[in-house]
Amino acid sequence: MGEFGKCKTEALDNKGGGVLVYVSTDLSAIEWAPCTQFPEQIWCQINVGAKEKLLVGVCYNSSNISLFPNNDELLRQMITEVSNRHILLMGDFNYQGINWRSFQATDEAAQKFLNFIEDCLTQHVFEATRENSVLDLVITDEPDMTDNVNIYGQFSTSDHNVLHWKTNVLVTKENTQRLSRDYNKMNIEAVKQGLRDFN
Repeated sequence: MGEFGKCKTEALDNKGGGVLVYVSTDLSAIEWAPCTQFPEQIWCQINVGAKEKLLVGVCYNSSNISLFPNNDELLRQMITEVSNRHILLMGDFNYQGINWRSFQATDEAAQKFLNFIEDCLTQHVFEATRENSVLDLVITDEPDMTDNVNIYGQFSTSDHNVLHWKTNVLVTKENTQRLSRDYNKMNIEAVKQGLRDFN
């Protein structure tokens, strides 16, 4: 696996944030960007099935309204843009006021987001991911696309828990075999002569 790409908002008073995607080279992912100007997001596109493409996205919804006053609206615009496609979207959405089991919210912004997701997508995380809140979400366009999401302990210095799940898609893997030369069988004298003859 290798680093696919990352996005980091540089702001002196913005603690946390930034997004990153690692994709196996076997999947031949290509970078994809929506038109929406939501600040911290990154997407790639992976071929699945015969002709279908899966958009895989990671986002961070900052709760710092002085730096990002329109984040909630931009997030909804971004999700609207991708909601009619085959998607897997994950990240820290920062909506503390949502109970995903009862589908109730304690504040207006959280209720708008909850209603928005309920209309067209499926959210798969139901256990707390930071303290007593479900902030980190896994969202897909198909209810059966993701198996049980397991919540583990905190990662390193983060105050968020690690999430682990399986996504059920048929992917097309590219052949990554490379041609490598066997220099043990080369004609060293011919190579030397070729270098002497080269101006």
